[in-house]
Amino acid sequence: MSLTGDVPFSEFLAPGQDAAGVVRVPPPAYARRPNFSFSLSSITNGSRNIQLSPQTEFDATELAQSSSLDYAQARAVVDSLTQSFALIQGPPGTGKSYTGIALIKVLLDNRTAANLGPIVCVCYTNHALDQLLEHLVDAGISQVIRVGSRSKSEVLKPLLLREVAMKLERTKTEKRVFWDIGKQLERDEREIEQLITALGNADSWQSRRLLHLHWTNLLREKIQRKLVHALHEYNDRRAQQDLNRLELNLRCLQEAHIIGITTSGLARNLDILRRVRAKVMVCEEAGEVMESHTLTAMLPSVEHAILIGDHEQLRPQIQRYDLGREHPRGEQYSLDVSLFERLRRMHPMISQLVRDTLYPALHDAPSTTEYPMVPGMKDRLFWFDHREHEAGSDQPRDVTSTSRTNDFEVEMTVGLVSHLMKQGIYHAEDIAVLTPYLGQLHKLRARLGAMWELVINDRDLDELEKAGIATEQVCKTTALQALKVATIDNFQGEEAKVVIISLVRSNEMNNCGFLKTSNRINVLLSRAQHGMFIIGNSKTAGSVEMWQDVLDILRAGGNIGTSFELQCPRHPPCPEAKFCQVCAADKIKDQQVDFIEMLTYKEVDLNEDPCLFPPCGHIMTMANMDGHMDMNKHYVTAPDGTFVGLKPAPLFSSDELKACPTCRGALRSISRYGRVVRRALLDESTKKFIVWSQNEYLRLQTQFQDAHSELNNTADAVVVNTVAPVALTIAGSPYVLFDYIKDTAAALNLTGRYKALFALRTQLLAHVNKVQHEEQPFRKVHDFCQDARRRRGHDDIASAFALSPEVLQTGAHLLASALLLRCDLALIADLVAIWRNKLPAKLRGGNCTLHFSSIRNRCLALLQDADAAHSPAQKVEALLFHAQSNAIQRLPFAGATATPAATTMQSQQLREEALSHIATARAICTLHPSSTSGLDDEADTLEKMLRQESTFFAVVTSEERRAVLAAMAAEFRGTGHWYYCANGHPFTVGECGMPMQLAVCPQCGAAAGGQGHVPAEGVTRAEDLERELGELRL
Repeated sequence: MSLTGDVPFSEFLAPGQDAAGVVRVPPPAYARRPNFSFSLSSITNGSRNIQLSPQTEFDATELAQSSSLDYAQARAVVDSLTQSFALIQGPPGTGKSYTGIALIKVLLDNRTAANLGPIVCVCYTNHALDQLLEHLVDAGISQVIRVGSRSKSEVLKPLLLREVAMKLERTKTEKRVFWDIGKQLERDEREIEQLITALGNADSWQSRRLLHLHWTNLLREKIQRKLVHALHEYNDRRAQQDLNRLELNLRCLQEAHIIGITTSGLARNLDILRRVRAKVMVCEEAGEVMESHTLTAMLPSVEHAILIGDHEQLRPQIQRYDLGREHPRGEQYSLDVSLFERLRRMHPMISQLVRDTLYPALHDAPSTTEYPMVPGMKDRLFWFDHREHEAGSDQPRDVTSTSRTNDFEVEMTVGLVSHLMKQGIYHAEDIAVLTPYLGQLHKLRARLGAMWELVINDRDLDELEKAGIATEQVCKTTALQALKVATIDNFQGEEAKVVIISLVRSNEMNNCGFLKTSNRINVLLSRAQHGMFIIGNSKTAGSVEMWQDVLDILRAGGNIGTSFELQCPRHPPCPEAKFCQVCAADKIKDQQVDFIEMLTYKEVDLNEDPCLFPPCGHIMTMANMDGHMDMNKHYVTAPDGTFVGLKPAPLFSSDELKACPTCRGALRSISRYGRVVRRALLDESTKKFIVWSQNEYLRLQTQFQDAHSELNNTADAVVVNTVAPVALTIAGSPYVLFDYIKDTAAALNLTGRYKALFALRTQLLAHVNKVQHEEQPFRKVHDFCQDARRRRGHDDIASAFALSPEVLQTGAHLLASALLLRCDLALIADLVAIWRNKLPAKLRGGNCTLHFSSIRNRCLALLQDADAAHSPAQKVEALLFHAQSNAIQRLPFAGATATPAATTMQSQQLREEALSHIATARAICTLHPSSTSGLDDEADTLEKMLRQESTFFAVVTSEERRAVLAAMAAEFRGTGHWYYCANGHPFTVGECGMPMQLAVCPQCGAAAGGQGHVPAEGVTRAEDLERELGELRL
């Protein structure tokens, strides 16, 4: 680095072997000109103009007395302006960002005199960059440009580079070039479309006389050459247009005063940023930026670099722990050590926690003592101590997920946030909820998101997505318009008036996890201004030395206990102002809460008859609400009224989806009624799942029938147009096997023939994933319960826990899996037959490798699932698919006269095995004729092909089976009525809608249908499902 001279400050970043001792950092090159001095008027009070000469000594006291900066901040400004490479370090809350804004103001004020050009402001995260640029805009700085598309700030939206470039007037040359290229691109696009159309028309001639085949090939080759040439020209002109747009962006950046960009964005845009020739680079939160990222930001033109951060806070995040400083083997790499490493914010009571442990020389600003108390709370600083264990706390280390959760702390956090918000003093943007673990963040977000708008920064969102945790769309907003919920690692540099912390870890091993490092503890304890409330197990946390010091400080001040002490702002004895029976508003006190005795809220005795407070605000006594929810229907009740057991939940209890009797508001947030409400919600979700999955299956099935029919109808007309040998390899996992299919099809020039089936297979694969058992509503709940029991070590309970037989189990996954297998076999059969029968023998040779183990494993899995679900139709399909795979594997050697003995024996074994599967399938069809209608014809066709030793094989769907599927679609969307069999599986009766014929359920074999308009025993009308279908307007 020091030899190439491409990176500035190489004498500091990569010193030679001769460098030793203290190195003096000179002023920036632009500031060494004779008689140059910085004007500090932009940050001084009044009209006083202080000049700072980089070549002479300067007393920072003068600047502190004439500005809003304190002495330490003023000294940081002076040192940074007089050194070409400057680091500003300070504890949390000491005003590093405020000092950075002052520095940028001074640099911009001297921009013309120093010929600085734009100032490049760099941050590691988009969230931190948005915050910095918002502060600059709020400070009155203009001509700010934000590079990148991942900004979530409405304030910065008009300052995005693409927005600014759209408004910039183009030069005459740029307009002409843009116009010429645009018109030429339009002509190119039309030409390409015409060539593609001509190419398609050439394909259509293949169904004519064989004489036209030769002409068709010549025409295709000519059109293909033209198409390739047109595409090359189109891509070249597109590149010219991008270059023209790049020049426009360059002009925007050169005219800007501030260029804001992330480190990764800077790396992607190095070419254009090098041409900007910026002389000043400011890096915010430099302590969490990897050294390699910082070096990338050192553009060759930079003469002045200012890094702002705190190495005592979070280090850079790396993907591999064994390359970090804390790992025994990773110290030699130390990739998590930033280049930066080689409390004005807090009330004194809060800052004491970091002052006494990490920053003994830190002094509190006098203004912090004037911060108000936290309304509704007796103490502004408190540790809520508990012994409720985290999820999986009794499992051995590294057995459970690394992302921990603690449900008790989630509920306590939600309750505390709700209490603080009800005081009417703080708004949502004034409160931050922090936790060290992504799993806890997800749970907090789910609970809090139902009540308030949330802000979750981009790094937390990215990590939630990487962890496979579904996230909803987050609206763009400034960082100060909603409740902040974040992990500790991603909240560095931010603050809030009140901070609530969920530590999560609580276990018998006293394992504190990664909260044992002082860097994270420092960040965690230094985010609050007015108040901070910690929820955690002091015994677990106390195993870490710094945590023990913090706990000692809290115990000395009486700020730790097992319950929060609340305080009404107007009446200290009251627990909460809004619902205080003494000081609440009249509309609250006069609200009728007992509909039996007709009592108002102020008249009831809360000790005798407690009240519930739904989110809608309509208060009810617990006894009234229990009656409204019909709790006796769901719980076994003791004589004293307490619940002592569960009653089986009614099947499809949509009529039990209770709501607030006054306004019909949701009651799902009231834990007491969670089981009743959530069971009804699960029923609703399951019915919607049935309707959607069946519709989607029928759509895909219809598409497959059409594409497959087209394949069979055009098989004779296929001509293989290739002169090169083509190997046939179909083996490996489903993904590898499909790649082989596509490669072979391309080699035989058959990609167009399989285009529809290739696209359909992609849709089928996505559908299979969406309807798998794990995605069904009841199955998700089942798996969550199993996982919770397993984490708690209750293996005996986990093994016995199963879904109730009354719960509806749909066959959507079986249908989808069977259709995907049918599609794959259709592709393989057609491809193998064409290779065997259409490709000349000299081009085939012995290049044939067929291994269908993955196909057969899928057949066996389908067979097992169908057997467990009592679905005879899919059992028959699985057996026939297995037989079909055997038949296809025999196809390359069928009819051969010189087949080796070993191959002949293998072929015979495949044939016998296939015939055995067909016989088993026939037996099932005989036992279940109604549910397997049409499949026996498929078995007949398959057996005939095997016994005749045919050299051509195709997957066949019988006409009867097609008619059955068409009837399913018609009945599903048409007239008639829906019913449930005795086991809860749905079926439909067409025409008049009343049962006239006895049948069996296709899924479980139970009685279905009826006689004389009377349903069979156990059959019930599915009015709820009909209502769902009606609402969906199928």
